[in-house]
Amino acid sequence: VIEQTTRRVLDGESVPVADKIVSIHEPHTDIIVKDGREPVYGHKVCLTSGASGLIIDGLILNGNPSDSTLPIEMMERLCDRYNRIPRQAAYDGAFCSRDNLKGLNVMERAM
Repeated sequence: VIEQTTRRVLDGESVPVADKIVSIHEPHTDIIVKDGREPVYGHKVCLTSGASGLIIDGLILNGNPSDSTLPIEMMERLCDRYNRIPRQAAYDGAFCSRDNLKGLNVMERAM
């Protein structure tokens, strides 16, 4: 914390996010910023639920990766665990992209 303060305040350096300590109790805490909203501190978590609403997979992420980079990885995790691709999937807008749709279609054809 002292090194970070020295770099930022005394040296006027812009400390990269990866070098920042935002919690002395949990130094591995990440800074999560979405769509210009206020920063949140913690960890980004992806949960996958089945048709019944039961959580069937979860992933705690390091850092603050863009949501649009996550759908393929999450679908691959499901395929690895259950040896099949789900019949349906729903994502919020931040997860959607043409590349992800193409990648998911390729996965479906491969299964």
